[in-house]
Amino acid sequence: MINLLPKKEGCYFKLQMLLILSAVMIFLFLWRLTLDRKINVLTKNLVYLQKELKEIDLDVDKSFKKQRKMTKDINDLKKKKLDFVRMFQGTLRSVSNGVYLTQLSIRDHEVKITGKSRSIYSLREFVENLFKTECKDVSVIEKIERKDGEYNFMLLCKTA
Repeated sequence: MINLLPKKEGCYFKLQMLLILSAVMIFLFLWRLTLDRKINVLTKNLVYLQKELKEIDLDVDKSFKKQRKMTKDINDLKKKKLDFVRMFQGTLRSVSNGVYLTQLSIRDHEVKITGKSRSIYSLREFVENLFKTECKDVSVIEKIERKDGEYNFMLLCKTA
């Protein structure tokens, strides 16, 4: 076939290249928009996850502090129990013949002893035995009274 029209192939080639270049640029633009949206979604997810992580971190930290406090409280209670047993045993070892304890209360490092004694000598021996065991200071003899042939007494001694 013979083409009688003048050749304008250069124009068509340039136009085709321009159309292809435009299509590529539109594709790249749309692809960039898609990537930007994905980046925004991922950024929002990242921010949300960071907040969640901070909350979990705070919860773990609170839980750890609570557990540490509970462990300390348990150790303190164990120590107080041992102190109580030690003071109780020391007080009971101090009881001499003729002395009867009616009440024994232990608070921190103080022992309050209430009881009866048949004689003042048994009571004196009891107090001396207290000094030999745990009670280092009978600071207050709150009450000694004679009633019905017995001595009622109330002592407060400190162990530390």
